[in-house]
Amino acid sequence: MEYLMMGLAIFGGGLIALCLLLLFNSILLYIAAAWVSIAQRTFGKAFLSTLLSFILTMLASFVLAFLPIVGWIVSFAAAFLIPILMTQMIFSTTFGKAFFAEFIRFCFNMFIMAAIAVLVFFLVGFETIQTYFTELFNELGFESIQTNIRLLLNILLFS
Repeated sequence: MEYLMMGLAIFGGGLIALCLLLLFNSILLYIAAAWVSIAQRTFGKAFLSTLLSFILTMLASFVLAFLPIVGWIVSFAAAFLIPILMTQMIFSTTFGKAFFAEFIRFCFNMFIMAAIAVLVFFLVGFETIQTYFTELFNELGFESIQTNIRLLLNILLFS
């Protein structure tokens, strides 16, 4: 029973995080749409575009991930194009404006993630993070970070 409750708590936390992520990205798209002067922009359209982009990108990535190497490349291209096409369709705008709105949202996201990473490094300390990952890799049976990098490259290149 304890494991069931823990699993439900993790699932519920994941759902809350997903909803917050969709809401946050919708706000960023709404701001970006205003910057590139997309007419008739509403938060509802931004949320719909974000939600549909997320669902379609996840479906495309899931289906294409089974193709070796080519699937990953096509999946990356789909993850890049689907949000642009959804924004273009839902906002009834040009491809260029949709592209720049999505690019601005992407830049906002990257800036915020970098700021969070720097904040974590300052609050927790790099040594603590390095120790955690070293212990994790040692528990998994890997001797060093170099072994892990080689393993990751082998998985990426030969799967």
